[in-house]
Amino acid sequence: NPMAGAYQQYAESDNKEVNELISKYFEYYAAGDTDSLKQIATPISDAEVSYIQFYSQYIEKYQNLKVYKKRGLDKNSYLCSVYLQIKFANIETPVAGLDFFYVQTKDDGSLYINNVYGSFNQSNGEFDMDTDVASLIATFEQQNDVLALQAEVQQQCNEAMLADENLNTFVNTTLQDAIKKWAADYKASVAKAAEEAATAKAAEEEAARKAAEEAATNKDEEAAARLADDDEAARQAAEE
Repeated sequence: NPMAGAYQQYAESDNKEVNELISKYFEYYAAGDTDSLKQIATPISDAEVSYIQFYSQYIEKYQNLKVYKKRGLDKNSYLCSVYLQIKFANIETPVAGLDFFYVQTKDDGSLYINNVYGSFNQSNGEFDMDTDVASLIATFEQQNDVLALQAEVQQQCNEAMLADENLNTFVNTTLQDAIKKWAADYKASVAKAAEEAATAKAAEEEAARKAAEEAATNKDEEAAARLADDDEAARQAAEE
């Protein structure tokens, strides 16, 4: 039963390869190293690359990671909930967070993060999801142990916000405003790039049209010249 994994009890991962994969992901993410991220998590859209590079500037580090996993659709895939603490730059108190990953196995036996099921794509829908995997994840997220971990992390997050007003202001105001600005700026940059591409294409098409017209004109002139030469040759022949 491919759905059976969602009903398993959470187990903190003792899979060294899974744990190292997740650890590297957050290391690269905090550094804004999207080139390295693409080697272990795929696909990553241009929009997500831009978001990671924007968001990472506020991150000092991710710490105290704990990976909880269940089986995915098959024995070589994993549903992973990752508990972590985020240490924001210039903010004293770290805050708890929870992320999700769908980890799969390549043909060579190595693991990778299928980023189609990452939080960014789940929110923005840039890549189509496999319906079976999406159904499995939806079922997974409804299980009591998953909901209990979510509630625990939310409580820790709330307590940290209450204890540190700077953290609360940063997360709920400063960071949210910055995200909105990033979204607006990125949308504008995409629109500008599309406009520039359309302008360049129109200029290219116009240049091609003029070149074709010029070539046709030259061809007509050459034909007329040849005809004139033929007429002159015929006239001279007749005179002779």
